[in-house]
Amino acid sequence: MDFIALSNERFHVLQYHQSYEAHIFTTQPKQFEVLINGNSYLVNVLDEQDMLVQRMGLSSSNNQQVKEVKAPMPGLVQSILVQTGQTVSKGDGLLILEAMKMENVLKSPTDGQIKAILVTNASPVEKGQLLVVFE
Repeated sequence: MDFIALSNERFHVLQYHQSYEAHIFTTQPKQFEVLINGNSYLVNVLDEQDMLVQRMGLSSSNNQQVKEVKAPMPGLVQSILVQTGQTVSKGDGLLILEAMKMENVLKSPTDGQIKAILVTNASPVEKGQLLVVFE
């Protein structure tokens, strides 16, 4: 694929020996509308932080609620700050994870009720391991 900028919003695209003119408009931060041959495409751009948030199970969209929290890194559960059935608010501490000799408070990404806590104090966890499930 080959791109040539014709202006800030217009590009010439060559792909598989086909030539296209694309118009790209910013609709929101990290979101673009791309017009190619009269067809409109909505493109969401994810940076490294966005992808990390998704891998941790913290991503949500307007019609989807966060249902779980995963370990962002390997470590050792030092303390569990919540109980099953407890109602939490976004930003409340869920547990303390020790990693690389630092204590990291994992916070609730949403308002909700704790359905299950899948780890215990002093248990080792791996990156991406499911820790807490919400109702």
